[in-house]
Amino acid sequence: MAQQHTSSSASSRVLIIDEMHASIVPLLEAAGFLPNYQPQLGRAEILSQLPQYEGLILRSKTAVDAELLRHAPPYASSAGQERV
Repeated sequence: MAQQHTSSSASSRVLIIDEMHASIVPLLEAAGFLPNYQPQLGRAEILSQLPQYEGLILRSKTAVDAELLRHAPPYASSAGQERV
């Protein structure tokens, strides 16, 4: 089972909602982010928690659609090709 990871030294909070390699958390922390690894979240939980974050990292767990974007703070950029 995946562990939840957080750090208190970074400035921008990032929600990770898909299974990722364990190296992503320390890499994000080293880059100045505050990652919160929560791959077990369902869509309703993602939507309710998303306004608290400046970034979202996902693979294919949930679609980035109009509903999700309404719950999200304005992001400067996005990357990826699938389901956007």
